[in-house]
Amino acid sequence: MGFQMKTTASACGKVILFGEHAVVYNSPAIAAPVISVHANVSIAESEKFILDARNYSREINLSKEHLEKSDSLFASQETIFSTLKHFKLGKRQKIRIIIDSEIPIEAGLGSGAAVAIAIIRAISVHFKKKISNNDLYDLAFKTEELHHGTPSGVDPTVIINEKPVFFKKDPKTLELLT
Repeated sequence: MGFQMKTTASACGKVILFGEHAVVYNSPAIAAPVISVHANVSIAESEKFILDARNYSREINLSKEHLEKSDSLFASQETIFSTLKHFKLGKRQKIRIIIDSEIPIEAGLGSGAAVAIAIIRAISVHFKKKISNNDLYDLAFKTEELHHGTPSGVDPTVIINEKPVFFKKDPKTLELLT
């Protein structure tokens, strides 16, 4: 099957310099990457899916416990399952995912998208599966919908590209700033 024993991937957060809330309503925004989150994937010793969220001081056995939508880690659970499904890995894998973030939660710095992208990247590398930026965006955007209902897409755009962007909801207007 070919996978690594332990894999770490990261993603940055984001800060919107201009257009914070208006970006949801198709107005432009300028956003830039900031501090990071790390996701570590390793083989679980006994249970199938362990999510260890260090910032929440919680360890959850996703093999036995499925989180409710109201749970702050629900989106991370769904990111894990949708990523495994995307790679056609199924639920037969025994993995432990440790999330360690420098990004403050609920501070408008893109922590939800950053955690999702770090998880997706770590699973991708761990199981030696390639993922395009478009697929990475689509999976992260689904997580953003769980967090925000109707997100603009600015968070995953900045986080995936790791560069400042001039962003408008219409993808034809995306410009990476250098």
